[in-house]
Amino acid sequence: MGSIFAPAPIHLAILECDTPQPGARARYGTYGGMFEALLQRDPKQIAVTKWQVDQDDAEYPDIASIEAVLMTGSKHSAYLDVPWINKLVAYTQAAINTGRVKIIGICFGHQILGRAMGVEVGLNKAGWEAAVLPVKLSPAGQALFKKHQLNLQFSHQDIVVECPQGVQNLGSTPRCAVQGMYVPGKLISLQGHPEFDETTVREILHRKLEQGAFDDQAFAEGMARVGREQDGPFVGQIFVRFLLDELV
Repeated sequence: MGSIFAPAPIHLAILECDTPQPGARARYGTYGGMFEALLQRDPKQIAVTKWQVDQDDAEYPDIASIEAVLMTGSKHSAYLDVPWINKLVAYTQAAINTGRVKIIGICFGHQILGRAMGVEVGLNKAGWEAAVLPVKLSPAGQALFKKHQLNLQFSHQDIVVECPQGVQNLGSTPRCAVQGMYVPGKLISLQGHPEFDETTVREILHRKLEQGAFDDQAFAEGMARVGREQDGPFVGQIFVRFLLDELV
């Protein structure tokens, strides 16, 4: 006779590594809220807690109490030797070492994951990637996503330089050779931003122009691509299947 009790939901801890721009903050609250909207998960299957970790005194969830962790993007550089980033790297290493906690990393989170696994993370000499761009998927990426290409929103100038040993590289672009990392049942990361929509990236592009990070040409090129069709919602559902052990 089967149990009358439903299994407890998976506890996903979202580690928020920055605060969104004002417009995105008004719509989503935090980066964690942005990912909740992306995942569209059933709370009976995946329970989410959110932890702001971009401070030296940030609190983290007890690793024994969670089944998965998601690290968000950030304006900061993952290679910096500063206390809160070093603390995040150490926590990521501890999560990896459990052999049990699943890890998702996005942009900065992808780079933190690379650093935690001992590979070089640094400034991309080829420059920025911004707005919607195509990612050419590797054989591993094609097997995972059942596509040859992913179109994602981007906003980054830092990269994971090489894929760690024993980890599958999911794809590449002309400016970035490691666009994602994957170990079945263990970890998945992307350099792009599946959680970003057109409105979010338009705001980011305007802020980069105001700050002088983009010149007029880079801004115009990004604005010309920002409204293109992208695969963020599809990737969100892949993440859900990864968390629920539903990927073949």
